[in-house]
Amino acid sequence: EVLPRLLAARAGEKRLRIWSAGCAAGQEPYSLAMILAESEDRLAGWRIEIAATDVSRELVGRAREGVYTQFEVQRGLPIRALLHHFAQEGERWRIAAGLRQRIEFREFNLLADPAPLGAFDVVFCRNVLLYLEPTVKSAVLERVAALLPPDGVLYLGASETVLGASDRFAPLPGQRGVYGLASALAPALRERPAVRVSA
Repeated sequence: EVLPRLLAARAGEKRLRIWSAGCAAGQEPYSLAMILAESEDRLAGWRIEIAATDVSRELVGRAREGVYTQFEVQRGLPIRALLHHFAQEGERWRIAAGLRQRIEFREFNLLADPAPLGAFDVVFCRNVLLYLEPTVKSAVLERVAALLPPDGVLYLGASETVLGASDRFAPLPGQRGVYGLASALAPALRERPAVRVSA
């Protein structure tokens, strides 16, 4: 639901920037690249940038390689996508070079200032905040909010929340783990009709 809305809003400039923060071994940014590749006809002429970062040099190296075990590719990856986007090398699977080239992998610590990374339309920060102290978590969310445009979107893990950590974000109605900037969502939320509860 998020992608069509953002594409419509950016139809003039035809540019979209996505950040996978805490990308680990690269499964998340490669999944994003696969989703976008399936919409190639619709995205002709668009400049789509995917930045993927992690604090671990070892994991960033693994992500750049794009090589996964049989067990790793079996975890939620449809067989059609596996056969289309990967080549088998013995007991391992290597993702297509075309998808690897769509992603910029780099080391980055979320405790640092992300401003040099530039602005993003969508930020994935899933299952990262779980490991941070409350004050650090708040600081990270504040920095992420500064990178997003008014209609930007933040994805967190299913068990994560901004509640008690930041007032800069509000959940997108009807979507679990998906947040927008509270300042931009406030008018729309106020305009929603109240839910009537009968006794």
